[in-house]
Amino acid sequence: MAGDRYRLVVYGYPRGSTREQQTIDFITDLVCVLKDRYGIDLPISLLRGSADYPNFCSLLVEFLDSCREGPGYIDAMWVYYLAYVAKYPTPETVDAVRQFSQYDQDPSRRFDFSVLRPWLVDRILANPTAWGPPPLAQFLATENTQDLPGKRGQGDLWGTELPCYPVCTAIERNGQCESVYHAVLHLFGVEEGYDRHTKVTTPGCEKCWMQWVPTSGSGLCQTHQNELRAFLQRVKP
Repeated sequence: MAGDRYRLVVYGYPRGSTREQQTIDFITDLVCVLKDRYGIDLPISLLRGSADYPNFCSLLVEFLDSCREGPGYIDAMWVYYLAYVAKYPTPETVDAVRQFSQYDQDPSRRFDFSVLRPWLVDRILANPTAWGPPPLAQFLATENTQDLPGKRGQGDLWGTELPCYPVCTAIERNGQCESVYHAVLHLFGVEEGYDRHTKVTTPGCEKCWMQWVPTSGSGLCQTHQNELRAFLQRVKP
């Protein structure tokens, strides 16, 4: 039953990219590895953005295209709030987003609202029933294009995540399976396996996907297995 599974929608970028299907395949593989190797059941329904939410997917692609031409980078908060307003398309929601952009208690989550505003007002509010509405657990897989890097401080090399499920966003731009695993696990409560300032791997995490270079990992260390189990026990589908 859908109610007994976590729901995550996957989008690929740019238009026509194979990243959407590739990412779905990688996450499916991750679920099997977690079950077979560690006995961890992650019951997840993977939704295909281009097929299940085509209108919102098209809007997201247009927005990302405009970011390449305009500010020249992508802020994960823009992706997060684009979906949020599509799900709750009211002027009050847009005003709340404007306030969050300036006054969020976490300065790292503040963002340039002027980039997002026309998409919220002129596109989403102008046709509020057109967007699905999309789930708020979303995974954006992009090609590693140099003309659309992440916002400074948002993990330009691999991607960035705004955890945790059920309201969460991941942007992954590397395309390696271990990088996708790393991003998905963040959405389900798994922490970093390295020092955020020095990038030095945490002791015991030398072979784990959660280190700074996830492709150096081959599995999930005991500490991060415990974090995942605890999250899944605490947050039910």
